[in-house]
Amino acid sequence: MAKKFDRATESVETKAEVLQYRHVSVRRHAGAKALLHDEHGTFVALWHSNSKHEQIKIGEQYIFSGSMRLISGKRVLLNPTSRQIVAPARKPIHNNIAATEETTQEVTKKPKSRRGLKIAGAIATGFVLIGMLGNNGAGSNKNEPAEKTQSVVTVQNASDKKATATNPVDCEIKEVPFDKVTTNDPSMPKGQTKITVAGVNGQDEICYPQGRDKSATITHKTLGTAQLTAVGTYVAPTPVATPPPTPPSGGCHPSYTPCVPNVAGDINCPAVGMRVQVTGPDIYGLDGDNDGIGCESY
Repeated sequence: MAKKFDRATESVETKAEVLQYRHVSVRRHAGAKALLHDEHGTFVALWHSNSKHEQIKIGEQYIFSGSMRLISGKRVLLNPTSRQIVAPARKPIHNNIAATEETTQEVTKKPKSRRGLKIAGAIATGFVLIGMLGNNGAGSNKNEPAEKTQSVVTVQNASDKKATATNPVDCEIKEVPFDKVTTNDPSMPKGQTKITVAGVNGQDEICYPQGRDKSATITHKTLGTAQLTAVGTYVAPTPVATPPPTPPSGGCHPSYTPCVPNVAGDINCPAVGMRVQVTGPDIYGLDGDNDGIGCESY
């Protein structure tokens, strides 16, 4: 009984059939890889050299012993030792049955009376029972010669299956393109892009156990790395223009005392009609000698 694998690493001894086998490179050294099947399902065996597995044959059963590890959710048996299980030879059934049938025919031909026919039938039945017991053991069912003949056909089919399984499995490695993901970056000007994480392609190991015209099986998958690209979204604000100051209109001009009307055009002393004190810029030109007194003639 194989020991159930229930930890990350465990020494096991299990009876398994070889489904696939091929030479591979393991850590830059020549090695081999086999797909096996035991009572718990399929698992992989890896060898780092050719010394322990050169006699492994597809379709045969072996007792494998080694260290089992759980890698990516799959059972992997590392550098196992193996010994082949040799099935005991079986005696052909049909030869003895045919000989019994010939003996029965010879016996049934001799007697011609009704009593002789009964005796011949009993003798023939005895020969049939003896032939069946001699080939199938005392525990066999005496009334199932047809089922025994069917078992011979089943053995022949198993041999044909074994011969087919010795053919090498056609496998190939296919590249799986990496995904592309974009993210917005508010610190980068709008319209600019930048790859922040380079993408790496993945790989699928695809095998065709029954030929390329049949369905394929992915035996190993290596995940890739998605490419990340940052896209700028920053937009600088538009400056707001400051309107020029509006010149005052109406009332008194602040440069003259007493009040001189504040007009958009020019004004002269006859229009003012009085002497004024210039306290600011003399925009009207009322102080001709720049002594701070405008319209001095009044």
